[in-house]
Amino acid sequence: MDSMLVNGHVFLSLSPSGVVYKLDEAGNKAAMAYAGADLFQPPMPNAPKMKGWVEVPFSANADWLQLAEYAFAYVSSLPAKKK
Repeated sequence: MDSMLVNGHVFLSLSPSGVVYKLDEAGNKAAMAYAGADLFQPPMPNAPKMKGWVEVPFSANADWLQLAEYAFAYVSSLPAKKK
């Protein structure tokens, strides 16, 4: 999936059906308010549970920029990944 990163962490990805955001609890609530939004799990067998990821379908009338800002702010607060 195409993704956007900050400090080595993905905060936003595009899936075939929508936009996937890494969010804290407040951002998660905001994203889940949109029609069709759901917790994201990769479509792979035996994939590990992904905590804090929400997929908002392209069909939703969402505030895409606001959700991206929530995700960027949250992921920016995490410790940077070491190279």
